[in-house]
Amino acid sequence: MNELKHVDGRVLMRIDTDGKNFHTFSSGDTIRLERDRDNFDRKYTQQVLGTVIDAESIPEGALVLCNHNCCHDSYKVFNTGTISGEEIAAKVFIFSIPETEVYLWKRVGEWMPTKGFAIGERVYKPYTGIIQGIDPTVLKNTLYIKTGEFKGQVVRTLKAADYVITFRNEKGVEEEILRCRHYENEYNEREEIVAIDYALTEKVNKGDLVIGLYSSKAKSIKDIQYAG
Repeated sequence: MNELKHVDGRVLMRIDTDGKNFHTFSSGDTIRLERDRDNFDRKYTQQVLGTVIDAESIPEGALVLCNHNCCHDSYKVFNTGTISGEEIAAKVFIFSIPETEVYLWKRVGEWMPTKGFAIGERVYKPYTGIIQGIDPTVLKNTLYIKTGEFKGQVVRTLKAADYVITFRNEKGVEEEILRCRHYENEYNEREEIVAIDYALTEKVNKGDLVIGLYSSKAKSIKDIQYAG
């Protein structure tokens, strides 16, 4: 049994703060990949992946993705014997992070959003001219939602709602997921989805619009197989 328990509104987790600075090849070999060098994008350089010790609605042992600014002393739990000296030397620490900064979780299978979030993709209009190699154009403040009550719908959002989480997954390779804030069946001042766009949803389903995190990787929904 864990000697530490979460407090209301917090998720207690173990985070390897140096874990993002590595890469594992398919052969199993691992190299060090220094991220925090001449790069000011903290979403890329700072660790966001943790393992739950105790929480209200997330099971113990689940992987979680949180805000890239969470690994600082304001949230760190000090003077505990829960972690060993070897873990501390490897820069593994315990943090008590607000639920509002914990975005996604999973035990097995696909990532699932926590309360107040949804997973999505950006929406693009393909180039239809005669020049080859032109990337599609992103539709601003527009997302295709993959989870929750708006799953399978194109929605309009507030500005800068398309937050991309960059992390080193359990296989040791870099992965990215886009999340936006959405509170199902309740009003919240931080809500980022403002409307469903049925016309654009129909165009995505027909393949007239493509979806993806980036224009160079956007595909027709007919070419994408989503779990569930």
